[in-house]
Amino acid sequence: MLFTRDPGLPAESFWTTGKVVSGGIALVYVAVALVLLGPPDALETVASCALPILMIWMPEMMGDYTGLGVLHGRPITRPSPAGLVWVAGWFMLLLPPILLVIALR
Repeated sequence: MLFTRDPGLPAESFWTTGKVVSGGIALVYVAVALVLLGPPDALETVASCALPILMIWMPEMMGDYTGLGVLHGRPITRPSPAGLVWVAGWFMLLLPPILLVIALR
């Protein structure tokens, strides 16, 4: 074999289709905010895309989190299933265009 794989590298590629598509959607949101609203709102858009992107890109890590909860100050006592975290991340990321379509009907 001409090329050998480094055994220290992960078996799977980091860049999956879901990561590329979700990152592209987030970049479109930021570009639209930058053009239409200006830099402060574009920075706010980056911040609002961070949680859904983390949920899509690293659902196992986000689902394993237990500790201080953000909503209502109650602690998170059990891990969440990675699949549920992933679906919730996609829902949060796609919510703005969904609401836009509903509003324009």
